[in-house]
Amino acid sequence: MNQLDNLSQGLQTLRGEAINALGIPSQAVEQLSNAVVTRSQIAATSALQNWLDVHPIAAWMLHHPVWALGLVGLIIVLMFGLLGAIGRLTENLWLSLLQTPIKLSQWLFRKSPRMIKSLFAAQRRQPDPQQQLLEAVQQLEILRKEQDKVLEQIKSLLPKSVS
Repeated sequence: MNQLDNLSQGLQTLRGEAINALGIPSQAVEQLSNAVVTRSQIAATSALQNWLDVHPIAAWMLHHPVWALGLVGLIIVLMFGLLGAIGRLTENLWLSLLQTPIKLSQWLFRKSPRMIKSLFAAQRRQPDPQQQLLEAVQQLEILRKEQDKVLEQIKSLLPKSVS
């Protein structure tokens, strides 16, 4: 619109100079200047209308400025919320990545004594096969002695109960 005002002022100045220079009646010059201004306004308006036809969102925003301002404000608030959420997510990700070695070392320190004990216990539990045979023979010998004692007790009880 400012350009149209400048154009209109320029045409008014041109009209005044044309009247003085040519000596044409002022009514003809005025009609000519009005025609030029009208044509230039029509050209500018049609260019703007064509652009608005191509961009319907801009046309809607031009026709509904209060709603447009409200939507722009809402979009800005949502964008700030989204950026905040992304910031918190990256912060949590970095904290997790940096805490992982510490948590891993704590877990290892808690589990390593148990693991070492279980390794040594497993080594002690697997004695030499010769040793196992000796232990089995000793257990059998102890059991045979107990069996002999029980048999002696049974024999001693049998003759008494028969008579």
